[in-house]
Amino acid sequence: MPPSGSKDIPHVTVSDHKIAIHTEAKQYETDIEKIFKGLYAINNDNPSVKSKLNSYLQQFEKFEQEDYYLDSAYLYLNSLNIEDCYNEWIQYYFFRLDYEGLVSWFESISFKSFDTQISIKSYDNKHAWTWYRIAESYYMLGDITNSVKYYTKAARLAPYHLDIQNKFAVALMKAGKLQSAKEIFEFIISENPIFEKVYPSYGYLLTIMGFQELGAKQYEKAIKLNPDLLYAWLNYAAYFYNRGDIDSVKTCLNEVLRIEPEHMKAKQLLSDINEKVIN
Repeated sequence: MPPSGSKDIPHVTVSDHKIAIHTEAKQYETDIEKIFKGLYAINNDNPSVKSKLNSYLQQFEKFEQEDYYLDSAYLYLNSLNIEDCYNEWIQYYFFRLDYEGLVSWFESISFKSFDTQISIKSYDNKHAWTWYRIAESYYMLGDITNSVKYYTKAARLAPYHLDIQNKFAVALMKAGKLQSAKEIFEFIISENPIFEKVYPSYGYLLTIMGFQELGAKQYEKAIKLNPDLLYAWLNYAAYFYNRGDIDSVKTCLNEVLRIEPEHMKAKQLLSDINEKVIN
């Protein structure tokens, strides 16, 4: 929070990631087989179990967030040796948004073996994304120490992947390692000045370091790059609230509601502000 100690409008640093999950699955089995054949029959008449597994995970990640793809992936996962599908198990739990399950599974396996196998830099950053998902799961569970530990591994494997670096910096900031976070945010900006997602988090970092005006400029940069960047508007609202500029707060919150009309926090804050003005 900013030095002023305001509790009414908290700053935020990253957007929520939400994946629609559906519970009914088995009745779609026939349709899945048709989709699968469409995906693989063109190039491979007899795909391996591992290929089938990855086809379902990729279909879920890139095209349709339907639960039955993960149900099928789970069946294939259980038919393979665990050493052959470390990455896929992590994907499966992460796509389920089952952070507790992911962490429990990860902590139950032989870490030495895992750490040795998941250590390769590659064009697709496959292993970096595995560490990222582990780190993010710890982050979502509030274990910032382990989150930073595993984000460090992801960042080392993908030093120029700015999304991974940005989330690493956010975790460092959460852990109170402000200077390290600042260096990574500034590296990201030097690599890509129009990487919009860095500015709300960087602005918040500057704010808690005591540079409120400079922080506000980062929110302005974010909004200029993308007027629909919801968490930039939220952070900007907090900046104006701490300055006592209620009209600007309302403007920012209305922008949040333009982007996400059912955003409960923004609706509640606007209601509270209007109630205070009336009273």
